[in-house]
Amino acid sequence: GVPFPHGDRRRRLSLEKLNCRIHFALNCGAKSCPPVWKFTSVGIHQELHIVAQAFCESDDNVRL
Repeated sequence: GVPFPHGDRRRRLSLEKLNCRIHFALNCGAKSCPPVWKFTSVGIHQELHIVAQAFCESDDNVRL
C-alpha cells in the first residue's frame, strides 16, 4: 500500500506497486553499489533486468 496517509502531499508521488528491481538502480557510489546507469522511460523494464542480472552475475555480490 501507499506509505502516506490521506491528505499528505507526498502520497500523489508514491507508488502503489513497487518494482523490487529498483534497488539495482539506486547508487550511493560505494564499491558494492551497482554501476551508474542512465535509465529511460521507454526501456526501463529491460534496463532494470540488465542491471539486476549484471549485479547477480558478479562474484563480489552473489555467492553460492
